[in-house]
Amino acid sequence: DSTELQSWIDTINFVCASFSCQPLAGAVGSQRKFQRPLLPCSHTKLTP
Repeated sequence: DSTELQSWIDTINFVCASFSCQPLAGAVGSQRKFQRPLLPCSHTKLTP
């Protein structure tokens, strides 16, 4: 029935969450305002 199914889902989610990694802390910067880091960009001569 649906209550047993929900119980299984909750148990599986709990076990998975128990063994998963902790979220990473935010990076610490010297600026007060958050700014997304700029990724390096380069152009290629290869054709797609």
